[in-house]
Amino acid sequence: MAHEFIADSRTSTLITVQHAAHGHRYAFRVMIKRGRRRALSDFLVYPNRQAAPPAELFHRKALTFARLEARKSGLID
Repeated sequence: MAHEFIADSRTSTLITVQHAAHGHRYAFRVMIKRGRRRALSDFLVYPNRQAAPPAELFHRKALTFARLEARKSGLID
């Protein structure tokens, strides 16, 4: 899965990932939940309208990849 997505950008409040083969982009917000626990929630999809497979098809994998990258960067717990 790591080769399937690319981390576009990371800030303290947002992480954006892109599907390498089809160009769909996904943005996830870093939220504080249950006190001080940081997690990813809410997402925006920027689909590549030229790609045949719809962006929604890759949402779960994009979220999993974004969580891994966010943990590596210390953005979420």
